[in-house]
Amino acid sequence: MSVFNKLTSTLKEGGLKGIAAIVFKKLIYRRQTITILRQDLSQQRKKFKSSKRWEVREFTIDDLPFCHQHFKRYTCDYKDLFNEGLTAHAAFEAGTNKMIAVAWYAPRDFYDQHYHRYTFNVAPHQVFQFAGEVAPEYRNTQISVNVMHAAWQHWREQGKQEITTSVDVLNTPSLRICFHLYWEETGQLIHFHRLFFIARQTVEHYEGDRFEQHKKKHRRQKANAE
Repeated sequence: MSVFNKLTSTLKEGGLKGIAAIVFKKLIYRRQTITILRQDLSQQRKKFKSSKRWEVREFTIDDLPFCHQHFKRYTCDYKDLFNEGLTAHAAFEAGTNKMIAVAWYAPRDFYDQHYHRYTFNVAPHQVFQFAGEVAPEYRNTQISVNVMHAAWQHWREQGKQEITTSVDVLNTPSLRICFHLYWEETGQLIHFHRLFFIARQTVEHYEGDRFEQHKKKHRRQKANAE
């Protein structure tokens, strides 16, 4: 939808008040909150079948030409990440070798120069899963799990004990997927504020499960039983 059409639609549905809300959020003040989750690399996890439709392997700079079909807009970002010495695992389509899914990792403190412009702290026993993409036609398959499990095995062999990641608290599908794969809350929220062109971040710590509503019913029952 074009900006003009979106504004027209908003004007019809919400009037000038709706337009004012959009302008305020886009141009004056914006807030985003992410939660930090963790995954114990030593735990047993559900097995997901692999597929003959793709091959999962470590993503290298030599694979950049295979990104153009689905991830061309990220190629420059990928080059920056490789230059920082960061690594990724990816899935490549059988027959064409086109990259169709990828997950990036940082084994040390990571400054997110492309999106949040924030430094995520990574302890020596941890690795930070900071980005991931899946080609549209391969979403709703087990491809993301295949890629992550291959990467987690790699990092476990490197002596890492825990994976951490960040998820937008409003991204309900991602939260449900993470909890389905037994990610756990760390009790940390990071709030990103932007007033005009001034940005700042605040960190909030909490106890218990803040996102219980996104977890599977059988997981809640198991937790209560324990």
